[in-house]
Amino acid sequence: MTGDDRSGSPVDQPAAEQLTFGPPVGAATVPWPDDHDRVVAPVGVVEDVSDEPDDVRGGPAEWAWVQEWRASGERAPWPQGVALAAFTLIIVASAIFVLTAGVADTPWLAVVLNVVVAAGVGPQLWLARGIPVIRFVSWGAALGVPVGWLACFVVPFPT
Repeated sequence: MTGDDRSGSPVDQPAAEQLTFGPPVGAATVPWPDDHDRVVAPVGVVEDVSDEPDDVRGGPAEWAWVQEWRASGERAPWPQGVALAAFTLIIVASAIFVLTAGVADTPWLAVVLNVVVAAGVGPQLWLARGIPVIRFVSWGAALGVPVGWLACFVVPFPT
């Protein structure tokens, strides 16, 4: 069976190298267009079995577009990013205020719900803080939570 390498010239590959049945019954290693092998389980689960190393922080390697952006040396779009962060701050602060105002009759429930929301959003915001554009959304949301809490003390709840 023949295939093409990156130069466009045909490369002979035996059929056994292209499709190999693996440990879970019915799973197969399938050639992928981006030159990484994937294990495809019969239930449709795709697992990356490439030999690419993880980055220095111990997480998965960065997305290709993030690596390309970092390598280009292009400056961060600060004016647009700050506007995006401000918009996200307003949305998140409003959501926190509405959530708290909705259960203002039972203060313990309002506190529990706010803690649950903050604890659920916190890890995602922490992970997104280094991604080029998404970091502005992350910082806006991270600042929106305490602004929403402060708004609950300053703005009277609708009755």
